[in-house]
Amino acid sequence: MGAGGPQGRLICAVPVVHLARFRGLLFQKNKSFLLPSSVEALDLLREVYALNNPAELLIVGHTDTTGEPSVNDPLSLERAKNTAAFLKDDVDAWLAMYGTSVPETRRWGPAEDRMMLAAMPDFPSKPPNEDTVRWFQRTRGLQVDGILGPITRRQLITEYMAKDGVSLGGETEGLDITITCHGCGENFPLDDSGQALDTAPAQGKDDALDRRVELFFFDKEFGIVPPPPGENSRPGSTQYPKWLERAQILDEEAIALDEGALRLRILDGKRLKNGASEQFVLEAVEGGFATAQTFGAAQESEGGAVDVLFDPVFGGHTYRLRIEGVEVPYVLVDQIQLEEFGIDVQASDGSPVPFPDEFYPVA
Repeated sequence: MGAGGPQGRLICAVPVVHLARFRGLLFQKNKSFLLPSSVEALDLLREVYALNNPAELLIVGHTDTTGEPSVNDPLSLERAKNTAAFLKDDVDAWLAMYGTSVPETRRWGPAEDRMMLAAMPDFPSKPPNEDTVRWFQRTRGLQVDGILGPITRRQLITEYMAKDGVSLGGETEGLDITITCHGCGENFPLDDSGQALDTAPAQGKDDALDRRVELFFFDKEFGIVPPPPGENSRPGSTQYPKWLERAQILDEEAIALDEGALRLRILDGKRLKNGASEQFVLEAVEGGFATAQTFGAAQESEGGAVDVLFDPVFGGHTYRLRIEGVEVPYVLVDQIQLEEFGIDVQASDGSPVPFPDEFYPVA
């Protein structure tokens, strides 16, 4: 997929908001360090970015209901900011968490270092009797003194941040995603299912599911709607529930899908008006993904057919193909599993797919 090429994006009256929900993206009590389990959960970020680029990314941090708001409010914002730093490979932001300006209960130290060291891909090769810091320094060509000083720690954080395989910190990835951080404190705990807000939350509940961050992707053109109420939400704030209500959930099962380009052939395409403003829209029936191409981008084929290229598309969804921008919108085909047409085959050999010529008005 060419990140710099033209993109037919969302065609919808209300801009879609995606909430990327990763299992394991949780925190220790009073801490904002992304645990190794959190980093592993972010392995699918490249797919999430491809699905949402360009976007306004709102990272929202939360705490459980233990502690006081005076502690939980800044802690939730700190979790959002340190997640953003990880996504941008901002090593300096993480190094600052070791400084004396950070409250002692939230300050990072040897425990965080040990977790990062153990998460190194080559850690299993470490000789059992070799000191861990000395092993890391030796294998990285650093001065071997067994002290985790600024140079060694910088190298360690740099490698740890690279584990997700993608960065929002520069222009090399071809991504146009800007980040805003927000803290909700303890104001929006989840129920025991971990899927919905708790309507009757208990105070003082030590719950790992509430020590979380969430990634909301908003359409770049419209921005974050409604705008955040400052850096933190207060009790009774209405913005977060509205973000959640509008969001389409992208869980790991929905994200971990085959990606490719799909060329669809519309039989008897000469019946369609070939205008510049009309568009073919391929959308997931269950929501969460849509892509579009204009009539003008369709290529005439033999027998009066037209070929339409959609890039990217993701397997695992049931799709419908519709026309928008005409006086009476039409659905061409509904409830189609792309796998029936061999999405992987299309991504590799580029051959067109015959598509049934079925027309009926949009309900």
